[in-house]
Amino acid sequence: MNYITVLISGLYLMVTFLCIMLGVYFLYMNNNTILNRLAFLFCISLSCWCFGAALSLTASNAIDAVLWLKFSAIGAAGFWAFLLHYMIVLTDSERLLKKRWMKYVIYVPAIIMIYVRGVSKEIPEELYHFKKISLGWVSNTGFSFWTLLFDLYMISFTLAGIFLIYRWKKKIKDDHQREQAGNIYNSYIISFLIAILGELLDHLQMGCYFHKLTPFILLVPILILCYSIRNSNLMKGDTQSDDIVFMEQFRTKIARHLSEAFCFGGILYLISQCYFIKSTDIKRVVGFSIVLCLFGLGVYLIYKLAIKKDAKVMLYSILLSIAIPIITLNFTDYAAITVWAFPFIIIIATLLFNNSTILTMVSTSIILTQLFMWIKVPNSLVNVDTSDYFTRIGLLGVGIGLIYYINKIYIFRLSQLSERIKTQDLLYLISSRVINVNCTNMKEKMDEVLSLVCEYVQADRAHIYFNIKNDMEHADYYCWCNEFSKLKDEILQDTRIAKYEWLKKQVKETGVVMIPDVAELTQEAEKEKDFLEKQNVKSMLSIPLISHEQKIGFLRLDYVLKYKTFDEAFIQILMTVGNILGEAYKKTYSEQKIEKMAYYDQLTNIPNRQLFGQRINQVIASADKSGDLFGIIFLDLDSFKIINDTLGHHYGDKILIMIADRLTKCIRKTDTVCRFGGDEFLIMLNNIMSEKDIETVATKIIKQLEEPLFIEGQEIYITASVGISVFPTDGMDNDTLIKNADIAMYKAKSSGKNQFVFCSQEMKEEIEQTMVITSNLYHALDRSELAIVYQPQVSIETGQIIAVEALARWYHPELGLISPAIFIPIAEHTSLINLIGEWILKESCQQIKKWHNKGLLPIRVAVNVSVNQLLNTNFVNKVMKILADTGLDSKYLELEITENIAIQESDYIFDVLSKLKALGISLAIDDFGTEYSSLNRIKLLPVDRLKIDMHFISGILNNEKDKVIVDVIIKLAKDLNLKVIAEGVETQEQLNYLLEKKCDEVQGYFFYKPLSTSDMEEVLTNLI
Repeated sequence: MNYITVLISGLYLMVTFLCIMLGVYFLYMNNNTILNRLAFLFCISLSCWCFGAALSLTASNAIDAVLWLKFSAIGAAGFWAFLLHYMIVLTDSERLLKKRWMKYVIYVPAIIMIYVRGVSKEIPEELYHFKKISLGWVSNTGFSFWTLLFDLYMISFTLAGIFLIYRWKKKIKDDHQREQAGNIYNSYIISFLIAILGELLDHLQMGCYFHKLTPFILLVPILILCYSIRNSNLMKGDTQSDDIVFMEQFRTKIARHLSEAFCFGGILYLISQCYFIKSTDIKRVVGFSIVLCLFGLGVYLIYKLAIKKDAKVMLYSILLSIAIPIITLNFTDYAAITVWAFPFIIIIATLLFNNSTILTMVSTSIILTQLFMWIKVPNSLVNVDTSDYFTRIGLLGVGIGLIYYINKIYIFRLSQLSERIKTQDLLYLISSRVINVNCTNMKEKMDEVLSLVCEYVQADRAHIYFNIKNDMEHADYYCWCNEFSKLKDEILQDTRIAKYEWLKKQVKETGVVMIPDVAELTQEAEKEKDFLEKQNVKSMLSIPLISHEQKIGFLRLDYVLKYKTFDEAFIQILMTVGNILGEAYKKTYSEQKIEKMAYYDQLTNIPNRQLFGQRINQVIASADKSGDLFGIIFLDLDSFKIINDTLGHHYGDKILIMIADRLTKCIRKTDTVCRFGGDEFLIMLNNIMSEKDIETVATKIIKQLEEPLFIEGQEIYITASVGISVFPTDGMDNDTLIKNADIAMYKAKSSGKNQFVFCSQEMKEEIEQTMVITSNLYHALDRSELAIVYQPQVSIETGQIIAVEALARWYHPELGLISPAIFIPIAEHTSLINLIGEWILKESCQQIKKWHNKGLLPIRVAVNVSVNQLLNTNFVNKVMKILADTGLDSKYLELEITENIAIQESDYIFDVLSKLKALGISLAIDDFGTEYSSLNRIKLLPVDRLKIDMHFISGILNNEKDKVIVDVIIKLAKDLNLKVIAEGVETQEQLNYLLEKKCDEVQGYFFYKPLSTSDMEEVLTNLI
């Protein structure tokens, strides 16, 4: 065997032990994860590969070489399967493993290769053709089927791993981890290419035997993987509580030290017996030395066992209890040394296990052993020589080392306990300060907390930046500093650093920003460096403030008098403080948000009616005592619905926001403007001297709103109607003042809009009367208070009655006769018009049919119809039912609609009118000429008559303009083949003029007033 063989074999063994160490390291990091277990398995597989290769190379004969090469082949076959499985888990491709067949794909080829190359007795004869060369025993198989199959297995699994790493590298977002993944990827490819080249050269029988280097080559990506794990945290260790980790660390050290002590004792015993005492019983000496080493190995293995803590303690107790009598009895001839020294060391070591079981068992073993020795060897002469002193010194050294180590642990635990108590006190004080934090005491509480934090961490200044909306322009800021600072407040409380890009980037990416020395900041952080140096800061630490896993700001600590380094424990404490502060601020922020939602309008951000009501009540309480006046302005935008309908609600919302801003600028800080709802605003003018002051503000508001609004390049004009009430004249409470201002606003709107009106007694009385009428109108039908009168319509040519118009009358038992001009608009406003209109239509048709049945003139009846009735989708059906129920022919029914309905309403109205016309019902446009007419629309409407309004008829004799209008209407009707009827004819002259202009029909007091049913029937009877 030459030196090259020894060198290569030694390298194999080095790789073997290195792989075992790496595998144990992976398992030591965390034996609970599949990733660490797979890493352990492929490392152990590679170690088996290398160990078998080393022994096969140096085997004494070909049979042994085959045996060890089979062992090596088993490791090689398992290595590729475990490595691919590991790559799948590492690259976040576990979803592949959810498919049942995937594990078969991974491990069945490996099992086949293990059977073929390592287990089968038949097939390997074709694989292993050994010959001995200067390098040692080598196998040269050429291109056999099984060799090519194994190469295919190795190549396919390697390519699959390379693909997984490449895809994973592309998905990683963290730059550092991507770099480490790239290193693994590159090393994997290079190692693969070299290994394949070696196999190829070997198969070509070029005598190179490069395939022997494959395990060494594969070690490279494994080492790089290990480096990446340490630098990029690719495989995470166990996460345990600090106390458990701490105690486990010291138990580990004690177990290791005990193990070392036993092994050291065995070596010490062997040296002392062989070199000093010159013992002749070499077997006994070597045997006892081995026993001591085995005790040491046993202690270490117990620690490594994955069992419960109590079970470990029990095994430790049994092992040490057995060791004490064995070791003690071995030194029967040296009682002075063994009586106290060795058991004392064991007792000291067991103290650190913090368990009474092990202490009890060891103590019992010591006492029983000493009792046994007392009985067996009651008297003993001690002969102390050089070896005894040597042994004593060794044992005393071990004892002193353990005591020193225990003292070190004790001091460390005391200091750690002290720090923990201080930390708990700090967290308790901070929690107690912020537990009742709210919007009003936030500043006070933050000052207290920052003072406590600075005292604990010995910082000179503390700053808090709260920024939930990620907008540092509107962040909440709090600052605290020691009194020694001589800098001005504007410098100390400068918040611009929170807007600087480098700090924002660091806070966003890492959260914690540590600057031990401000002077060493790089060029990238030049602004931050200048800022901190201006504030005399030497070191700075920034901790994120977190609430519900969201960063809502950061805590900044400044060190001015000294430099400061920051460790992990220090930062973890401050992170906890940051979490407490984050939750406290989120609580107050939520309260502010809730309060804003409850008391402020969400669109305009001005007070809503709830907050406005509270402020009015406060002002009323104050004004009652002082006798001061205050005014309430009720503002409603004119024609705002048209803007929403034409431009859209998006424009409408922007207009409301701009109007709210203008109104706010028109009033004082002591006044209040609120959005009452929709396009209505309320303004409270507090502490005014006279109504003249209110008038001045109202005039200012009207003028401000007359200015154009510019939205997205479009110029928009809008006006407002304003009503004003004054305390105490117009009310002594919130609701009354707002109600009376609302009354005045409607008066302003009905009077022409774009003006302000003060509430008056007349308005209140009018509204009160309207409320009484409205209330009674709901019961008018039930109480049979409504009646119908009929006014005849006369043919101007023949003078005969050709139709009657049905008119409603309300005879109230207390209020007397109420005009239709009063109760009809109220009925339309309250939707009672549908019931009243249906009742009038039915009663009229029924009465006309009765007259027809009596043989009276076959006249038609004209009934007025409201727009509310026409918009009712069931109106046409109701008309048809009334005609059917009464038996009236549809040609004797005429429905009158107003001009504004005919002209301004939608196509739906046109469709309804067409359906009515199709039934044979006549249609007439009432009060023609009083609204804005569209001739194009009129020519399309299915109407039969135009009714000239009575106001034009009354002026035809003395007003040239009325005469022209009447002439035009008659001419228009004739040209459109429509009948025309004139209302309000009261004189012969008016009749003569209409006769001259060929008007078709007339209606008025000149012929008949509106007649009751009985009077109308009498007139018709007399005409027979």
